Amino acid sequence: MTPPPQLEGTQESWLPAPAALTSRPPSPTPRLHTWPSLAGSPLSCHRCNGTGLTCTGPLVPCAPLQDACFTLTSETHIGGTPGKVDTFKGCTARTLCPPRSSTLSAGAGMRLRGGSVCCSHDGCNRGAVKLPLAPGVLTGRWCPGCAVEGPACKPRERVPCRDHEDQCLYVAGAIHVGSYNYSYALRGCGTRNHPGNQHLLP
Repeated sequence: MTPPPQLEGTQESWLPAPAALTSRPPSPTPRLHTWPSLAGSPLSCHRCNGTGLTCTGPLVPCAPLQDACFTLTSETHIGGTPGKVDTFKGCTARTLCPPRSSTLSAGAGMRLRGGSVCCSHDGCNRGAVKLPLAPGVLTGRWCPGCAVEGPACKPRERVPCRDHEDQCLYVAGAIHVGSYNYSYALRGCGTRNHPGNQHLLP
């Protein structure tokens, strides 16, 4: 049996691996770390991943200390290509819930936006979430940018910031599915509530 996927990295992030950086395997469902058991019945959440604005999956018991269900939908654009939309559902710790709304403009012409929701009763992540509006207006600010398959990337270009993207961000992570290991790293402009290693623009 293939072990469940795990998402981890130097900066743990809600962002799934951008589709343009990998073609294998299909985007797995993120599952955050587990901890020692606590007394009581575990929370049960829908778990699935798929292409589109929602996905459907079975109710599965969460690991101890995973006290929230999440739904995360993200859209990835590369250059002028149509956006690819993916949805993930599963269990997490409430303290690790992804931001409700966030955008990121990274290197190599990559633009991402994501919406999410966390809840805390059995099966509460059944529905869909809305994506934030795509950022459009250039602000005149910029950040160092890159986008690679690998554990880290050095700035290679200047990425223009749009609308409410007022942070320079670095996001890196890894996905492990069975014997397959995949890592990615991104730098660029993001909104203030985006997780990651960040600093305010001047």
